[in-house]
Amino acid sequence: MSDNSPFMNKAVRDFLAEAEEIVEHLGSELADLADVADKGDADPDLLNAIFRGAHSLKGLAGMFGFAGIAELSHNMENLLDWLRLGKLRLDAGVIGVLLESHDVLLSLVRGLSEGEGSVPDEKISACTARINACLEEPPRNAAQASPLAVLGLSEQVVKSLTEYEEHRLLENLSKGRNIYRVHASFDLATFDQDLAIVSDAIKTCGEVISTLPSMSSNMETNIDFDILAGSAHAYDEFALAVRHDRVAVALLNGVPEPPVAADTGNTAVSAARQPGNDEAADLAAPRPRCRPLPPARRPCPPRASAARSASISASSTN
Repeated sequence: MSDNSPFMNKAVRDFLAEAEEIVEHLGSELADLADVADKGDADPDLLNAIFRGAHSLKGLAGMFGFAGIAELSHNMENLLDWLRLGKLRLDAGVIGVLLESHDVLLSLVRGLSEGEGSVPDEKISACTARINACLEEPPRNAAQASPLAVLGLSEQVVKSLTEYEEHRLLENLSKGRNIYRVHASFDLATFDQDLAIVSDAIKTCGEVISTLPSMSSNMETNIDFDILAGSAHAYDEFALAVRHDRVAVALLNGVPEPPVAADTGNTAVSAARQPGNDEAADLAAPRPRCRPLPPARRPCPPRASAARSASISASSTN
């Protein structure tokens, strides 16, 4: 940077302090990711958090003209995006590339903060080459039918899914989980609170994959949503977990099970068990034996306003 004014010097110091926080937090999250690399199954929320960190660092470094940090974090972001979308399998080799790239990033940021010499361009180029070697897309069989066909989703819904949401559906199917459609119709005045309640309830027994607006029978007073969710829980347990007086549940895949009688004094739960069946569950029964709400993920360290701007940019890429 050519501007040596006190303002710019302070801005650069603030950037470097914030960049070091981001990189250190990335190291902690990458260590968590490495713990599950052998299973090849990473928490999607963890992967998304690491992706957003790399994206934020790329944006900040580019803003302040630190090309080496911006280039390497951009390539890490690409690799993480492939992991998020299921285009790349998480294994020890990929973790090794990510950890090596993180070490170089940390050296770059700390070297600038301490006024030491920068990391040689050869190290950055070597990391970039190893990342690009991982991004060789395997050939696809174009004639192969989509596994999503079993869900009976309309063409309009399939076209509305993002690449990431489609990947999460496929990932849940590959692991033998049930896919549910949760149809909700809420009052316009309270739909945001009601939607948050239902989404949180789904998360106690599974994963919210997609939330799409749907046609309402009364558009003047109501707004409807179709939520696609994946869960290892059977229909009855899942339907009871997300019970709400304005919600109906349908199982889109899986094997039908015998109905479970509701407790005395409570509304019976109708079975919507066959794929494509539009029957819904009137959910007014006691809470099932689903796992409790998971503990909150460790929050990111406080960051300056520049990072919040980059995070907003990151959200728009998802």
